[in-house]
Formats: sequence, structure tokens, C-alpha cells
Amino acid sequence: QARMTDFSASVVSEPVTCSIGGILVHHSAAEFDDLYRQADAALYEAKRAGRARFILSEFRTNETENG
Repeated sequence: QARMTDFSASVVSEPVTCSIGGILVHHSAAEFDDLYRQADAALYEAKRAGRARFILSEFRTNETENG
């Protein structure tokens, strides 16, 4: 049989923040590696901008990235 025992612990309250980066894709012809790379770049842009940030970018094809 399971026994219940008293348990006590000191609880420390710390704020938690989250930075999120994402991309908007208007077509499904994109390669996974390109989607992943641009979403990752958006995440790091959010992190550089400070705490609790959300960055949403439009997906850029290789043609629009190069000019």
C-alpha cells in the first residue's frame, strides 16, 4: 500500500519569459531546410530584441533573398 508522508519545500517564485520566432508561408513549395533556417533566424532576432518578444517574418524564397 502507498503511504502519504508530509513534504515541505521552500518555493521560490521567478518570472519566466518566452521569445518566439516564426515565419509566414504563402505556398507549400518551400524546402524544409529553408523554412527551418528562416524560422530559426526569426527566433534569434526575437532573442536579440529582448525578453518576451515575438517576431513573425514572411518566408523569403532564394530569389527574393538575393535581390
